[in-house]
This record gives sequence, C-alpha cells and structure tokens, in this order.
Amino acid sequence: TEKTPVPDEELLVARAETLAASLLEDAERRRTSHERRQSARLTRILAKPEGRTLILALTDEVLRIHDPRRAARLLADLVREGSGVSVLGLLDQLSLRIGGALAPLLPGIVVPLARDRVRAEMGGVILPAGADKLGRHAAKRAAQGIRLNVNALGEAILGDDEAERRLGRIMATLDHPAVDYVSVKVSS
Repeated sequence: TEKTPVPDEELLVARAETLAASLLEDAERRRTSHERRQSARLTRILAKPEGRTLILALTDEVLRIHDPRRAARLLADLVREGSGVSVLGLLDQLSLRIGGALAPLLPGIVVPLARDRVRAEMGGVILPAGADKLGRHAAKRAAQGIRLNVNALGEAILGDDEAERRLGRIMATLDHPAVDYVSVKVSS
C-alpha cells in the first residue's frame, strides 16, 4: 500500500497565513463606519490594563447581576475606585461618574441605562444569551458560513444557587442546535 504524502509543515503554515490574511481583508471591507469607530474605541480602551479591568468589571459583574440595587452598588464602587474610568472618552467618563453617584439612589433608572450603554458599545462582541436572540444570531452567522463558539461571561459565582443557575444556562446553550461548542473557564 502506498501512503498519502503529508504536506510540508511550512506549506501548511503558509496556506494558513494566506487564508487568515484573506479573511481579515474581507472582514475589514465589510465593516461599516460605525463598526470601525466602535472598534477604534474598544481597541483604545482594551490597550490599557485599567481599560480591560473596567470592561471586565462592567460585563462580568454589573451586566450579569439581575438585582438592580446590587448592580448599582457594584457600579458605584467601580466608579468610586476609579478602575479604568480615565481610559474612556470625556462624555463616557462624565456619564459613568454621574451614573455611579446616582446608581444607589436610582438603581431602577441608572442600571438599565448603564447596561444599555455597555451593550451598545460592546455590540457584536458581547451578545445576549437568551435562546431567541442566540438563535437569530446563530442563524445569521450560519448563513454566512460562520460557526459559533459561545463563551459564557460571568467569572464570579456567588453561592451554590447561582452556580446551579449558571450550569443550567450553559447546558441549555450547549443544547441549542446552532451552537457547536461552549467555552467555560474552569474557575467558573
């Protein structure tokens, strides 16, 4: 029997690099001016460690907590500590500082506004995990030939009940027909 020749490793690497460059060029051509501005803001924020800390705190803590009073306390603490606020643009800095001061007094108003702002800024990067929204997004991506890796956000587990709810959400996401796999950190 004859063995199938194994392609040269350097040739495989060159092909992978060419494909990656082509995909990046295609993705860049398809981006809207809004997406380019959004990407530039995120790049600026995430380029600094304090910016990454701020984004992680907002997405992993403030966004995922359902109780507005608890989320408001976290938002106020985050602003009071100044964790990365300075990496934002002037309008976002001002909004976050005012929101942080008012959040404990008006959590039902400030927290939804803060969540909306973060979601708008992180749109396309962070998506809601609800079955309907996930299904629509997955169908759109599947039509483009893109498969999904769902990375469940939310690092801190605060008790057994929350851990059970999180496990249930992850399992439901994994059961979704449009999801190929879910990434879960061991620490989660």
